[in-house]
Amino acid sequence: HLDEILFEWFTAQRAKNIPISGPLLQETARQIAEELGALPVEFKASNEWLEKFRKRHFIAHKQVCEESASVDTFTTEEWKKRLPN
Repeated sequence: HLDEILFEWFTAQRAKNIPISGPLLQETARQIAEELGALPVEFKASNEWLEKFRKRHFIAHKQVCEESASVDTFTTEEWKKRLPN
């Protein structure tokens, strides 16, 4: 459930062209986990967890600039999945 909530938050922020760093994703994940009742010792949002989260959701390390910020990356990734190779 955490994964789903965090990804929804991430896509909402990116839709507003807000850059999201790895540490920000990790901190937000910790906050969501706490809200869901997880103890801090149960979920740490480690760097390994972050990399797996990024891979699951096809999140690349990209720098946001003016021109690329005008492109909705979530939509383009969804279209890439739909198009044949």
